[in-house]
Amino acid sequence: MSNSFPTQLFEAEKQQLMDRLLEENRNGIISPADLQVLQGLVEEAEKLMMENAKNLAATADPQPATIGATPVTIWIKPTAASK
Repeated sequence: MSNSFPTQLFEAEKQQLMDRLLEENRNGIISPADLQVLQGLVEEAEKLMMENAKNLAATADPQPATIGATPVTIWIKPTAASK
């Protein structure tokens, strides 16, 4: 099985703009118009992350813990509970 899955990347220009707007917001100097742009970019980035997470989950092995594992049987001897 391949470790790759269809990844969508946030465009570099959008990332740079978002970084600049985040910095302005952190410094309290962002304009109301830029704040709306920032909110849109954050929403777009969150959607992209969710799509990538869904793609990763769809390609993941449903039982990765069983690969190479050795089944083990455990025998126990029941005893009566004492009061």
